[in-house]
Formats: sequence, structure tokens, C-alpha cells
Amino acid sequence: YYSRLVENGHDILTDLPNIVLRTSQYEIYLTERTILYTASERCGDIADHARIVLQIFPMNQSDIPEGNNFANLDFFLRDFSVTFGEKCHAVRFLPTYPIARFWTGASGGEIRFIYPGASLRAVDIDTDLLDGLGAPVLEHDAWRIYSTGRHLVFTGACENDRIRYPFFLHFYPVDLSDLPEGRREHGFAARDFHFSTEAGVVEDTCVAVREIADYPLDYIHVGQYTPAGQDGETEKIWEAVLEWDDAGPSSE
Repeated sequence: YYSRLVENGHDILTDLPNIVLRTSQYEIYLTERTILYTASERCGDIADHARIVLQIFPMNQSDIPEGNNFANLDFFLRDFSVTFGEKCHAVRFLPTYPIARFWTGASGGEIRFIYPGASLRAVDIDTDLLDGLGAPVLEHDAWRIYSTGRHLVFTGACENDRIRYPFFLHFYPVDLSDLPEGRREHGFAARDFHFSTEAGVVEDTCVAVREIADYPLDYIHVGQYTPAGQDGETEKIWEAVLEWDDAGPSSE
């Protein structure tokens, strides 16, 4: 594997592309065909169990095996590393199919950081929406949720391990007739989302923006849940209700 790095990789290491992520342990660089991890220490000083999480989300689901949402390219750093310039480097060659985005992080028994913002096609966040947000309408754990009146803005630390769990976002209208016919029996409009596909990074903070329903609301139900297990059941991690009136939202 590293014969390619020895023959050609020094050009990558001596003429690094733009950095896409810097943590206390790693710097991560991206080219059109490779992702490069540079550790802050020599390879011999890195623990044998140091594992890199690398999940590739394709533009077209048909490019990966059926039933999968992403291609898993996790690897142990010791198996793909070389010391160059007093630091430990690992290079992974990216798939040849079009990539929408990827998650990457470091795991040593648990995920230490996971980063949805370093992507080949970044999610554009309208930073004008972030100006003058005021106080959050909801704070829970590492999450803060703000309202602009027309949008909900979710912010959180990119290294928070709970960033990998999906969010549910349910709009309960004052008048059920405002819902599509297929949703009236449920009583709400579902706008669930996942940070892996909706988040961008603004000043080192992961941010997701969701548009608020354009009809009068009674309340919004929001939280996170674990994906369905073998029994088909999901489990809520946390939940909260945002009451809604003419003045806007309030949490309970």
C-alpha cells in the first residue's frame, strides 16, 4: 500500500493542500483523490489501538452495496502510517465514485471527535441567519437551538459524540387541515434530519438550519433518537417541546 506513498506521496507531504480540520491530535488535508491524516507525534508513539473512523457518503446510493447509507473505510493508524518530517502520516485513497460528503474521527474505544463539515461538497450555511440570533430558545446538553422566526438554527460542538444520532423535528399545527392529507392522522409534519447531511461548520461550530413550517403552529417537538435496531424499534435520547404563539417559541 505504502509503496505508492513512498514513490509519490512525498509530493503530497511536502506540498500539502488546504487543511480541512485541525484537532489537538490530528491535522486533516484533502485532495481530489486522497485524504491525509497528520498526527502530532511520531508513529512509534501512537497507541496500537488508535483507530480512524472514515465514513464515505456517496452522491448516488447505487454506488455502494444495497442497505448501506455509507461506505465504511475505518482503519487502524498503525496499519497505514509512515513517519515523515518527525510526524506520523496516513493517507487513504478515496473511492472513484462521486462523493457527497464524509464523516471522519478518531476512536479509541469511544469516538473522541467526529466531523461532518469536512466534505467534498460543503453544506452552505447562510451566515446572515446567524447574525443577531439572541438567546437560544432551547439548550440541551451540548446543543443550542435558536429561532429567527422563519428558521430554527441548531448549533453544537463538532466533537460531541451525540452528533451522530438523528434529530426528529415535528411541527404540530393549530389547524390539522394545514397538513398534507397523509400526515393528518399523525397530527404533525415530520422534518427529521441528520447532521451528517445537513450540517455546515461556522467558526468551528457545527450548524444546521431548518425552515419552520409556514402555517400557524401550536408547538414543535424536537429531540434525538437512536436508529432502529434489529427489533425495528428506535429509542429517544432526549426530547423537548417548543410552545408556539404569536410572539414566537418558548421551551418547556
